[in-house]
Amino acid sequence: MGAATRLARRARMAAALVCATALCAGAAEFRSVNVPAALLYDGPALTAARVAILTEHYPVEVVSQTSSWTKVRDAAGQVLWIESKALSPRRTVLVVIHLAEARSAPDANAPIVFRAEQQVALELLDSGVGPWVKVRHRDGSTGFVRAEQLWGL
Repeated sequence: MGAATRLARRARMAAALVCATALCAGAAEFRSVNVPAALLYDGPALTAARVAILTEHYPVEVVSQTSSWTKVRDAAGQVLWIESKALSPRRTVLVVIHLAEARSAPDANAPIVFRAEQQVALELLDSGVGPWVKVRHRDGSTGFVRAEQLWGL
């Protein structure tokens, strides 16, 4: 095998590794808080320091987990521990701009169905609508919001 062939093979292998890494990085796992108020700790034990409280429906990204504890990242980027029983597989997203407008269709010119303020959690219904995400407000209204206006995807 010539030097050029070996070099081309290494380049293909490197490209495949970069693609695989990108796919893994994009496969974040999210859950939501399923209790009215969940304590977050600096370690996986009830004796660890209590650091924060998250309210029901707040989305978190799963970093790792043990049998009864889950290490999570919140929208602010804090990485803390929460009891696994306080989490649900139900997907929610968090509004990260001052005021998000949900539209009746995935189109900037579609009528506004509802508005949601920053830090409001919305149920994720469909994230496969291009740059739009289909969500449901707690009042039952559904609409499409631009993905960049949300955290938890």
